[in-house]
Amino acid sequence: MCAASAVDDAYAVLEVGRDASADEIRRAYHRLARQYHPDAAGGAADSEAFDRVQRAWEQLRESDVREAHDAGLRVQELTGVQSDSRVSDVDLDDMEYSEDATGAGVWRLGCRCGDTFVLHEDDLASGVGTLQCCSCSLSIRPLYSAAAPEE
Repeated sequence: MCAASAVDDAYAVLEVGRDASADEIRRAYHRLARQYHPDAAGGAADSEAFDRVQRAWEQLRESDVREAHDAGLRVQELTGVQSDSRVSDVDLDDMEYSEDATGAGVWRLGCRCGDTFVLHEDDLASGVGTLQCCSCSLSIRPLYSAAAPEE
């Protein structure tokens, strides 16, 4: 994902609706912070989830920052609608695969502008649709099939 320009949906991270009250957001933050806190849950993956929850809380806890976050989401949604015509399908096998420090998979593909599309394993698990280039208006849609759960 394009970390520089994409706005992560803090509401989705905290598992609340965009119309959630400040109290609902606070309760969701506390629940998830307890769930993912590295001292309580342990492990690097929990630390990463905890960091996402912290960032989401920072974006929604104060009304003026929340308004700016909401505006960023609206702009991102409008940009997404406009850029649908600039989306290329890319097979996951055509992307370069590596593992991060935690052993999770990371796929990379160079954009024609010189920047790089980056897809993380947790993005795949959450069902990512498209990846936007940070430097130009192009997007890719990674094509993959989800593995059937083992019985």
